[in-house]
Amino acid sequence: MDIAEIERNTVLEAITVDVSNAEKLSYLIGDSFNSNGIIIYGMYSDGSIKEEDSRLIEYKGFSSETANEALNRTAVLGQFSASFNITILDAAITSIEIKQKPKKLYYLPGEALELDGMLVLANYTNGTQKWIENKDCEISGFDSTAVTPQQIITVSYMKDFKATFIVAIQPFDVEEIKINKLPNHLFYTKGDSLSLEGIEVFAKNTDGSVLKLESYLFQVSIISNDIDLTLTEQIMDISGLDAGDYYIKVSVNTCSDSFQIHILDTYQIGIALPNTNAGRIYCKGEIFKLSDYSFYQKMSNGELGEKIPYDEISSDMDGKNLNTEGITTISVTYTFFHRLKQADETIVYNFEICVAKTKLVNITAVWTQGSTQNGYPLGIKPTANSEYGSWAVNGILLDGTSIAIPADYCTFEFEDENLRNGKSNKRN
Repeated sequence: MDIAEIERNTVLEAITVDVSNAEKLSYLIGDSFNSNGIIIYGMYSDGSIKEEDSRLIEYKGFSSETANEALNRTAVLGQFSASFNITILDAAITSIEIKQKPKKLYYLPGEALELDGMLVLANYTNGTQKWIENKDCEISGFDSTAVTPQQIITVSYMKDFKATFIVAIQPFDVEEIKINKLPNHLFYTKGDSLSLEGIEVFAKNTDGSVLKLESYLFQVSIISNDIDLTLTEQIMDISGLDAGDYYIKVSVNTCSDSFQIHILDTYQIGIALPNTNAGRIYCKGEIFKLSDYSFYQKMSNGELGEKIPYDEISSDMDGKNLNTEGITTISVTYTFFHRLKQADETIVYNFEICVAKTKLVNITAVWTQGSTQNGYPLGIKPTANSEYGSWAVNGILLDGTSIAIPADYCTFEFEDENLRNGKSNKRN
């Protein structure tokens, strides 16, 4: 039987698809299909396999109208077909990042690379993020045949997107790690990110040596109620956590140590004097008494905290006669424990009082509409100066003269429910 006869008796029985060198397996909505790099192999009755002519292949099942993580695509050659999957994305990947390094970062010569614990995140053009499975990544750069304190491992996804982490190949293993110095920041407010600035971590090795570890050679996890939030919920930072106490675990291979941090819901940042306090208008010669005023804790969320005891504040004017007419600034000194800074903080709080030559007997107040506004917002009363307008307040003294009084000395209660839209009115 000659060669020509053998070829005539050899028939195609099936085809297979090789997409390992495909130019494109991931598409955006609206993209056209690209078959470059896809190889179709024919399997023949005599057991031979050969690459088929790409011009004879027809591809079916492509649609990029909607997103699809596993769109089945079919290659057809005559009566034979083979399938493969492509991805239709509603956004393109811009980068990947290693959010959590593998648990094992120290290796003995000859050991194989272990990726357990590694978490890789993809960032997309629309601002979304998606976790990538480790099995979908390509790893390069690992070689445990030679000792080196720093070896860069590259993680690649879809060929074009790369991130790195570092391992050490040493002739000894880690026996114990110890946090020798805590980070500078242990107290945080909600929304803050974790800072390891200032931390010092040392490793005791099986050969008896002790080495200071750089941050790239240890893994960091967030622990709450003995649950590893990083491992179980992929929580990589504290910025989204509720207020409370948490532990930060530092680990290398199977060794770990931890420290506690505190996330505060709110904390005191100073003091405040509500304008519902005692009047700030004095008659010349009166004695100023700090105890006439109620000071409150000013909190980080803008609200008022507890009332501050009188014996915790002081002023040089307390108990002195007010002998100078006009506006006088009162300075109050106060020391409190700043929970976020974990240190005492002393502040000086200033407020103004008005000293008149005789006793105040009455006041008048007139509201002037702001030129840039079309009336005060419906249902909201002008209780202070603002972009909507301002109050002019005059104090009538016992001798019939008057003085101008700053509006923030006053509180406003309304008898006329229709006071709005630039109408002037008087309130005593």
